[in-house]
Amino acid sequence: MSTALGRSPVARPRWLRALTFVLALVITGGLTTAVSAGTASAQNTSCLNYPGSSYTLRFDNPYYDPGDGTPGSGVWRTFHFPDGHTHAHVVLTFWIRSVTPTFNVAAQAFVDNNTNETAMGTFSTTQSKTFTISETTTTGVSTTLLGTTFSASVSNTVTSSISTSTTIQASAPVPPHSRVNGDFGVDAYIVNYDVDYWQWDQNTCWYHDSHRGVTANVPTTRQGWHLYPAVPI
Repeated sequence: MSTALGRSPVARPRWLRALTFVLALVITGGLTTAVSAGTASAQNTSCLNYPGSSYTLRFDNPYYDPGDGTPGSGVWRTFHFPDGHTHAHVVLTFWIRSVTPTFNVAAQAFVDNNTNETAMGTFSTTQSKTFTISETTTTGVSTTLLGTTFSASVSNTVTSSISTSTTIQASAPVPPHSRVNGDFGVDAYIVNYDVDYWQWDQNTCWYHDSHRGVTANVPTTRQGWHLYPAVPI
């Protein structure tokens, strides 16, 4: 990863100008993994809307994180590139590789029926749990910005954070001498993705490394009960 960024006033040899041209073709063709960190090509703006990418996150640095929206929860944050540097203009290119639905469990309950007749069971909980976007490898941005990214590229039901309700109930018939188990929680997605890091400066995209195979648990605003088939007791 290069720490030398910007333009040199010294004229470049012919072989170096040719190498820069080759790298420009590589970037334009979408083969970002072949470009060394910090390399830029003149007039290259492809990182602003990279062909085939899932989403482009662009912001100035430092950036404002509104938190959960409540008074006092907002804070200014400084973004650091994987090489540890900070730059005034940041572009992150996301490549969504797979999306798998899942369910995040906040509470569990069961209803037993020890009678000889079917009875209605009511499921409720007084336990609340907060789910926030979590990554196996941090991309370095706040969960608020990740929520914006996945809301646009995965589902508009995605949220950066959610606390489960304690007022939602469910009912189901419970057969004689049986138990029905239930899980309360939120629908979520397991998202696997790649991230390319760019510095946007002098109308040019400067490549600053990437993260491959990042996995995140991404909650949604959909919450409720999952009830399971009755089992004998």
